[in-house]
Amino acid sequence: MAIKEFEKILDVKLQDVDDLRLKDLEGRDFSNLKIEDVNMNSANAQGANFSGSDIVGSNLGRADLREADFSGSHIDKTWFKFANLKRTKFIASEIVNTKMRNLRIWSSNFKKAFLMNVSFMRSDMDRVSFEDANARGCSFFLTKMREANLKGADMRQCTFFKANLRRSDMRGADLRETDLEKAYFTGALIDKSTKLPFSTQRALKLGMVLAS
Repeated sequence: MAIKEFEKILDVKLQDVDDLRLKDLEGRDFSNLKIEDVNMNSANAQGANFSGSDIVGSNLGRADLREADFSGSHIDKTWFKFANLKRTKFIASEIVNTKMRNLRIWSSNFKKAFLMNVSFMRSDMDRVSFEDANARGCSFFLTKMREANLKGADMRQCTFFKANLRRSDMRGADLRETDLEKAYFTGALIDKSTKLPFSTQRALKLGMVLAS
């Protein structure tokens, strides 16, 4: 992204477009832009619009991204560790080779997103939505995903080791070949179309609930 574009959006004179650490980017419009190798570490980007953007090799670690919109964006090799993503939208986005670890990501929306080689390890993800998303092979190791919406999601070959999936909605989800060892499922909702790596009988013993 050219420095003049950033200066126009932020209405400030910048010495280095690659360094936006600690900057106030609240509510700014970065939609449909190429954002490559940009450092937004610890920036305030609440409510910012990144929809349709191409974000590559950038650092958004520790950034405040509450209610930001990344819908329809392409995100590759980008760092989000310790960012605040509460109520953030990633609807129909493509996220690959990206670290989303140790996040506060409550009530965020990944509906119909495509994710590959993405790690959410140790993130707080209560009430997050992956409805109809393809997150095959991603890591949810030690995540908190209470009341998550996984309806119709492709979660094959994912890791949910010790994840908390209590009261999550897994109707129609595909969890075949998935690591669910020591995960918590009390009240998790399944139906006849849910595909699990074990029998329905075992699912019920683990506390899952079969919808009628």
